[in-house]
Amino acid sequence: MAQAYKTMRAKGQEVPDEVEPDNHIDELDPDLRYLWSIWCEVGAARTVNGMAPCPISFTDLLAWSHFHDVHLTSWEVTALQSIDTAWVIHNVKANKPKKHR
Repeated sequence: MAQAYKTMRAKGQEVPDEVEPDNHIDELDPDLRYLWSIWCEVGAARTVNGMAPCPISFTDLLAWSHFHDVHLTSWEVTALQSIDTAWVIHNVKANKPKKHR
């Protein structure tokens, strides 16, 4: 995973602090930390539609699952997409142009 972030930085792509896999990991329930790591890894490969990062799709999670030979349960997929939805909403709000009055 660390290599993916190094590659993104080398290409000049910005990696927000909240997406860094080691940030905030100690604050998470130890039994759920693996979900954070999966989300960080899948999110590092997300596409951008020209205006904003795209949400992680079922296809993205299926590809990750297949590549790593890991079966994700339905609740894990739901949890990962919930995390991603929160991140996408935060990202859109944080990057929304401010209106000048």
